[in-house]
Amino acid sequence: MTGIKKISIVCNLILALLLFSLNGIVSSAAALATVTVPITQTISPNGNVSFYYTLTAMDVNNPMPTSAIGNPYTFSLTGSGTHNAFTIEFQDPGVYTYELKDSTSLSFPYNWKTQTFTISIYVQNNGTATLIIENESGLKVSSMEWKYTEKPHNPQTPSPSPGSSTSPGPSTSPGSSASPGTSTSPDPSTSPN
Repeated sequence: MTGIKKISIVCNLILALLLFSLNGIVSSAAALATVTVPITQTISPNGNVSFYYTLTAMDVNNPMPTSAIGNPYTFSLTGSGTHNAFTIEFQDPGVYTYELKDSTSLSFPYNWKTQTFTISIYVQNNGTATLIIENESGLKVSSMEWKYTEKPHNPQTPSPSPGSSTSPGPSTSPGSSASPGTSTSPDPSTSPN
């Protein structure tokens, strides 16, 4: 190989490396717009409980929150109050639409109204972003709010306290028909389990 061919090959390799490096710089450019989406949850009576939500992009090419792994994105929020639930970075102008719904198991010991919201984010060329929220009826709302109320305990099956028996049945108290030392709970050995 002549010296000119070697120099030409080396120059082409350097040029290729520079082009790949520039491509990496362009793709890691700062976001055009960043939007943080708030959710309000009110938990009564104990505000230190976690509830789950699911965000789904309506177009597979929509950016997802920075902490998301895939689409849909399920996350939890703990405690009463307004939470900055997630942040999405947008590289390009456009209209981005998402669906947000509560996804806590209905067997959880709280009552609430299940809801689904449509989130539309309008990103303009100048980096301005507008967040529009619509409820299930398609009406624009100012916020996404969930109210959780603890379900009442069944008086026939009191919650066990530490160290107590979990057998269902009335407890022995003054004025009850059970005499001390007797049990009104079913015999577990005759249970149909």
